[in-house]
Amino acid sequence: MLLRLDPPIPLLTPLGEAVAHIYSDGGLESECFWVCFCRNGAVMEFANSEVRACRNLTVGRDDPERPPQRPPLRFLKKSRNRRNPAEGLRAAIGTNGAKANDHAQN
Repeated sequence: MLLRLDPPIPLLTPLGEAVAHIYSDGGLESECFWVCFCRNGAVMEFANSEVRACRNLTVGRDDPERPPQRPPLRFLKKSRNRRNPAEGLRAAIGTNGAKANDHAQN
């Protein structure tokens, strides 16, 4: 079930402060997720265990616990072959441990 939050909810995330716009409940067997807009413009999805409520002096929450740190994101390198991106990936990782150039010569 997806819920659009109106008004959005400010949260503390592993990437800093963010505003949650969508809440996703996966049911009994799945963790809940928050879709957040971060200060740097990124739109990220965080598990319920990765977020904390922001500071709110009205309810006495002046120093909320920091959420756990998330490992840095890793991105795949762009393929040099624009017409066939899979070919660029095969060249990068090789086939059966051999270099892609070895196959081209045979």
